[in-house]
Amino acid sequence: MAEQWPSDEKVQRASSDLTGEVSQSSTIFVRGLSYDVMDEQLHSYFEEVGPVKHAFVAKEKPNNTSRGFGFVEFAVPSDAEEAV
Repeated sequence: MAEQWPSDEKVQRASSDLTGEVSQSSTIFVRGLSYDVMDEQLHSYFEEVGPVKHAFVAKEKPNNTSRGFGFVEFAVPSDAEEAV
């Protein structure tokens, strides 16, 4: 059975400028998710770090299956930094 949650190196800040510097974003990119993780599970998992505004798992259009990655937007940018 595949691991449900990604390892720490698979959680990244979602935005950076062209120099590679991370901007003060409140959104993180999460890769390596198990294909059975739902939006609600992603939301509750990261809510342990801080208040989450929005979390979603990217899905394939035709059959609505997970693509194995997602995004989490925190209410506070410092919580996104802590999650990384």
